[in-house]
Amino acid sequence: MQDYFQPDFYRFSQDSLDFVNWIEKRNTQNIPFSVLDLCSGCGVIGMELGQRFPMWEIDFCELQEAFYPYFIKNADLFCKGRPPRFFQVNLTMFNHDSLLKYDLIVCNPPYFSPQKGRTPPSLERYTCRFFSEQDWEELFKCFARSLKKAGKAYFLAREDLWKKHSSVSQVGSLAGAQVFCFDLNVERS
Repeated sequence: MQDYFQPDFYRFSQDSLDFVNWIEKRNTQNIPFSVLDLCSGCGVIGMELGQRFPMWEIDFCELQEAFYPYFIKNADLFCKGRPPRFFQVNLTMFNHDSLLKYDLIVCNPPYFSPQKGRTPPSLERYTCRFFSEQDWEELFKCFARSLKKAGKAYFLAREDLWKKHSSVSQVGSLAGAQVFCFDLNVERS
């Protein structure tokens, strides 16, 4: 594990690194691949993948502006080759014109619904912890408009999300979360 720069209000968890290892085990070829690290925070997941798969072109998208200075410091240390693209925008606005298409989207969104858990003292920390029902719908819409035809999105969560969208299925489990896949080519009945 690398020493990443992070804001005081947030610490990335072991789930992020376990997620990278999970993805690495399923993607053994280092061929050119377009990847989006969505809800990227300071960029840990995408930068770890970029070090393991140097041929991948990885973009980053994060809602909170407070992460950007840390992302830049991390990119200077860990992103060799093509400078990464960072989009600071919400899920509704990201790629709303569907011009960007990715082979793979990785995402470690907030795990908790606003009704569960205690309220953190800062808005930044609240945004890192809580995802509403509407946020999940926006996430799935963002996946749908941003994936290439054969693309897939893998994301972490602690809920039975497969019940919420016909293109979502649970595909793995980590110590602290489940791994889900959003695949437009597969619909559950």
